[in-house]
Amino acid sequence: WCGCTPETGGPTGCGSWHIPYVSKGTLTVSCAARARFGRRTLRNSRNYSVLIGLALLFAVWGAAAPTQAQVAPGARTGAPVDPDLAPRPSASAARATGSVDIDGFLDEATWGVAPIIDGFWQQKPFTGEPASELTEVRILYDDQNLYIGAELHDQPGYRAIIPTLQRDPNTRDGDAFGIMFDPFLDGKTVFSFFFNPGGAVRDIQSADDGRINNAAWDAAFDLRTRVHDEGWTLELAIPWSQLRFDPTSEEQVWGMNILRRVRRKNEDATWAPMDRQWQIYVSSRAGTLRGFDGLETLSLIHISEPTRPPLLSRMPSSA
Repeated sequence: WCGCTPETGGPTGCGSWHIPYVSKGTLTVSCAARARFGRRTLRNSRNYSVLIGLALLFAVWGAAAPTQAQVAPGARTGAPVDPDLAPRPSASAARATGSVDIDGFLDEATWGVAPIIDGFWQQKPFTGEPASELTEVRILYDDQNLYIGAELHDQPGYRAIIPTLQRDPNTRDGDAFGIMFDPFLDGKTVFSFFFNPGGAVRDIQSADDGRINNAAWDAAFDLRTRVHDEGWTLELAIPWSQLRFDPTSEEQVWGMNILRRVRRKNEDATWAPMDRQWQIYVSSRAGTLRGFDGLETLSLIHISEPTRPPLLSRMPSSA
């Protein structure tokens, strides 16, 4: 402040004086303007300046205020959770009661026997808040395959972002669905799959609780995705031969986590709550999957305790 006031002015060339028009700021007006228009004009202009200043202040406050998560109909609502303290969720798979046609439509009657897995939590931008869009996942199995069906709901008028159709893409550039399995529940042999709405796939084999990743691993599976007015749908069949687990175990308890990415919102949400520093293949932060029954007959084609996969890298893998 140069020292001049509305009544007395200030030294020639001081440049400006300040009007305290609200408690959180002052309006700077040049002394040349005061001399030019006079005290009465300045007093009138001060009133207009106050109104203009208030309007600008509210505009700035509105822009600076944090944007709260907009929750779509059907999505989970409620108090936020601490991802590090929240209990790990548990889900169940169901044995298929009929055939599953992998066509991107979850219209077979057998999908109705699979419990719905939902209730996702944001990793970002609002860590620990409920996901803003509804995601529903079902898991089936038979003697040949593990089946995953996902309905990724979105608000009307929005279309999923599909930046590429190439194999092993960086799925951070668009919408995505990811799922990880830790069949031994020990973080040593973890299988992760990431899909975009166009059907592009990135698959990763991990060890050492996600510290070691093998992005060169390519699994075989049958996949169909379908984009529609209510979001997009994924239907997937993974042959048991592509996974490693112990079929002789009396009770199958796998680690599992699921990711939903809504790119236009820069939102990542996971089924098992995770802080934004973690990838979903960090199995120590995963939930559990149960419900497998009668897998003993598969023991001839599976290795009960796999060796560490080749071509491993300690570099974090971008998913």
